[in-house]
Amino acid sequence: MPTKEKLIETAIMQFVRYSGGWCQKINSGSMMAGYTRKGRGGGATGFRQYKVKLADAGTPDLICCIRGKFVSIEVKKDNEEIEKWRKTAETDLRSSRQHAQQDLIRQAGGFTLIACSVEQVEQGLKKLNLI
Repeated sequence: MPTKEKLIETAIMQFVRYSGGWCQKINSGSMMAGYTRKGRGGGATGFRQYKVKLADAGTPDLICCIRGKFVSIEVKKDNEEIEKWRKTAETDLRSSRQHAQQDLIRQAGGFTLIACSVEQVEQGLKKLNLI
């Protein structure tokens, strides 16, 4: 069963796409990958493993382009999580990285939203005159 946050992300992506925008889920962190290759001389095989970085820490959950504007959306499961996220910006490493990424996006001319529902995204996009 998908988490509540995952279901909210999916609904927001569908809303943005239905509204004529482009939206993509971004997974941050890293994962292990590997491959098998033939060794030198003799043809022995060996498995090589390496780490693949998916996105920088703090990257927003969703990145969107709406009417030619870059919009990032950080998704939380409820309003309580949003408040906790706002309050722990300086004490929680994950929150502080997310806040730092949002600052960089705004400095570059993009827009940032934090939401726990399609309705909050709709309100935010209306305030930005993007829908």
